[in-house]
Amino acid sequence: MTERTPIMVRQQELVESLAAWMLSAVNTEPGWDRMVLELKPSAGAILMRITQERQGASGTNAGQLQPGTTAFNDAAELHQLTGGTDGRSWKNAAINVSAHGWPDARYNLDTYFNYDQPAPDFGLGEPGDVPRGNGEHPAPDAGVDNRLVREAIEEFSRNPSQQAAINVLRQIIGSELLLDITDAGNDRPSISIVEANGVPAVMAFTSQETLAAFRANTGRPGPPASWVQRGEELLRFVDSSPEVHYLYLDPAGPSCALGRPEINFAVASMVNPRLKAAAGTQSAAPAVAELSAQGARVLLADNKDQTGQGGGPLVLAGPEGQPVLPVFSSGVEVAAFDSSARFTEVDAAWVLDTIRRNPDRELVINPAGPSVVIRHSDL
Repeated sequence: MTERTPIMVRQQELVESLAAWMLSAVNTEPGWDRMVLELKPSAGAILMRITQERQGASGTNAGQLQPGTTAFNDAAELHQLTGGTDGRSWKNAAINVSAHGWPDARYNLDTYFNYDQPAPDFGLGEPGDVPRGNGEHPAPDAGVDNRLVREAIEEFSRNPSQQAAINVLRQIIGSELLLDITDAGNDRPSISIVEANGVPAVMAFTSQETLAAFRANTGRPGPPASWVQRGEELLRFVDSSPEVHYLYLDPAGPSCALGRPEINFAVASMVNPRLKAAAGTQSAAPAVAELSAQGARVLLADNKDQTGQGGGPLVLAGPEGQPVLPVFSSGVEVAAFDSSARFTEVDAAWVLDTIRRNPDRELVINPAGPSVVIRHSDL
């Protein structure tokens, strides 16, 4: 049996301390399968990326460890202690914690050090590690870059209207935005309420670049640290926080401030954010999987007869005359499709049964786009 030296014992202590910090720094509701903390020294800083895996899905947050915090000091000491005889240490490290047997989970901890291969880009604007053959560094990974929300914000900025706000809201649902945690220090990252234009607001950003522009415009230059947050969770937070007046997006401009009435409508009718995300892939298989999930719900637009009375769900005619049933993941999707339409919430299983029973019928998920068509052959 190999005797553990004092350095090996200290390395294990540092790894366990960093693993504990990771579990305390993110929302680790029971049921996750694996948590990974990646560390990367870069230009005097220590960058970090945390990935949470749960039931086949994963979410990632990236940022910079703040100097002087316990996590920063532990990572710096670990980097020093694990250096080779030539003085070179790892380019990046990964601390993996896996869990089995919830609710009384058992945990396994392992660590990976990369000394030879180029370190991955964390999407924080860090310089590349190895140049290409022509001497140029590869372009950094953009990380979270929510193009759909940013394009909707730009349209709102050009032509502010309730319909333009609806378009921003529907693109937020099922997507990811960034929160500024640069000044959070050793505190657990969270949704912060700040003062914007004299009233309480929550700020969020569509990319690391728009966050950096905001901090530069407010006299706080330097590399920002961000935290990834699901768009629907931000909306729920604002809706449940009566003191918050707005969700303020990309405040450096073009920007959009969403008020409580619009957010309340979006949250109250937000029946299936996962279906919204699946429709964004524009592939039938993920959408069918979400429609097949236990307890899944969707919205159908109500048809109107000539008297304006309801006449069952709205059915459209496809390009070849086939009946197409539009299906919506939220009320803002209905409003984006037809601002005057009413809607009804139904079981997603019933919707799937309609095309099982009628092979010539199709579904179109969120016809305002991004959308996906589901046919009988997709089931």
